[in-house]
Amino acid sequence: MRRRLILGVVLAAVLAGLAWWLVANGTTPAAPSAASPTAPVAESTQADVPTPSLAEPERVASATAATDNETHAKPMTTTVVPATVAARTATPTAAVGDVLVEGTVVDANGVGIAGARVDLMALFTYARPEVWIEAGTKSTTDAAGRFQLRGSRNAVLARTRGQSSRYLLNVRADGFAPAADTPCELGDADVLVTLAVAGRIEGRIEFTGSLGPRDVEIALEGPRATNPWSALPVVQVTDQRTFAFENLAAGAWSVVARTRARQELARVDSVVVQSGETTDDPRLAPLRVEARGTFEVSVFLPDGSPAASATVLLVRGDGWNTVSTTLGLTAPGVFLAVDEPDGITLSIEHEGLRSERLEHIRGPTRVDLKPPLVVEFEFENLPELERDGLGLALTLVKGPVAGDGRAQEPVSYSMRLLSNAKPSLALASPGNFECAWSAVDSTGSTTSRWAGVAASTVRVLDTIEPQVLRIRAPDGLWEKLAAGR
Repeated sequence: MRRRLILGVVLAAVLAGLAWWLVANGTTPAAPSAASPTAPVAESTQADVPTPSLAEPERVASATAATDNETHAKPMTTTVVPATVAARTATPTAAVGDVLVEGTVVDANGVGIAGARVDLMALFTYARPEVWIEAGTKSTTDAAGRFQLRGSRNAVLARTRGQSSRYLLNVRADGFAPAADTPCELGDADVLVTLAVAGRIEGRIEFTGSLGPRDVEIALEGPRATNPWSALPVVQVTDQRTFAFENLAAGAWSVVARTRARQELARVDSVVVQSGETTDDPRLAPLRVEARGTFEVSVFLPDGSPAASATVLLVRGDGWNTVSTTLGLTAPGVFLAVDEPDGITLSIEHEGLRSERLEHIRGPTRVDLKPPLVVEFEFENLPELERDGLGLALTLVKGPVAGDGRAQEPVSYSMRLLSNAKPSLALASPGNFECAWSAVDSTGSTTSRWAGVAASTVRVLDTIEPQVLRIRAPDGLWEKLAAGR
């Protein structure tokens, strides 16, 4: 009897241990699955998603993901799962192709305009000063003037780093004045844009001296949209010495004749434009352009031949302006310059070649292009290259005293440091440079700067071979940059 009792206790203990092992290893008998005939699948469209409450954050996240996809024309069939599981698997990202803004472009009579070009612009408030940038979506109106700006809402927000809450439509159509100041919001479904019939300016140029049509371009200054990114038109003078501007808004404009380096030669203010009409202003028939105060700058390649084209960097009162100009205007390798009270300061580039910066030019000048000085960098004590959405940049500054003791304007070369690119710069001339560290945003705009001390001065040699500069970053660089904001 005792033996049977002991055997029963042992058997019960073995069975209990086996049951515990099965449970611990997930081998218990499975419940009917979704595929089983005894477990019918419950299906719903996204409209069946329960309305979340603020007390259930996981379900709020799940419902947000559903809302982001409601703009699909075809309902999406899903398997109903517990809310907590749905919250973990849902991705709250707007699908590419969602309608962000839609509306109609019409004329003054309310008739739709076909073929109008519509761009969405966003105010980039992270930059200082604030700037309008393209939001990355554009459209063309159909035969009825309707348009849809489609894309990802998250992608638009990413372009402005989530900072923008203001949007404008930039609308252009042939025969109509552009409308670049129509406000809108993401999600607007019936934006109405009315375009006015455009006006037109035409005129004729009368040259004096050695000037000709290839020396001059005609620019307009005048009515702008409320956003500063709206570019003003520039046209070239024809061989018949005429010019014309199309698709202009009504208002008073200034017509400016200037060199291709954007130096003014002649100006006519208060040229009135009316919708649907061509302006007949006697001051433009002809517009007299004189060669007084002009001189030629000749540009030559290392082999002594004249350069066929180049980019002229002209120093103006508001800083560096990059001006693309075609050389060979009056002769191969020659462009026109206008004398200014303090002379002009410029640098020239052409297919990887460049000149040193020329200071205070007052008359005919020869510029010889040379290969740039290639400088590579090795850093010590360098912190992380990104922090709080900002990147790290290094600027080399030369000046304000040249090697011969003459005062000169500072020259600077900047680069953003990237983990996947070897840092290097191409410099126009050798000399001593001071290092300045900067924090920059995604557009490359400087948000703060900390200039290095005298110990951060480096010297660039005049050599054809690439040279390596070793620079030690200061301790606590990011903290110094943050203090300088």
